Amino acid sequence: QDADDHKKEYCSEQFMSARGKTRTLKRTVSDVGTAIEDIKEGIATLTEEIGALKKGIVSLDQSVAEATQQRKAENAEFKETMASSAAARELILTAKSKLDKFYTASLLQAT
Repeated sequence: QDADDHKKEYCSEQFMSARGKTRTLKRTVSDVGTAIEDIKEGIATLTEEIGALKKGIVSLDQSVAEATQQRKAENAEFKETMASSAAARELILTAKSKLDKFYTASLLQAT
């Protein structure tokens, strides 16, 4: 009888211990499940942010390409303007030189 009582007491302790461990494991599983859900939400958020960033990069690439084309066009216009200005300057210098010769010669003849 004592052995049976002792076994019963041992089994009750083991049952209570197992019940406590089961509760702890259930809480742990629940916590892990919550953590997994949080991580899934984080992944979804990051996926959306990555998509938005990719769209931003594409838009930025387009803006850079447009700006490059504009700068090339402006540079070509600038070079053309500078060439015209240089030609006009040479023409003015040539005209000045001829006028100087003409008026210098006229002044020498007048004296």
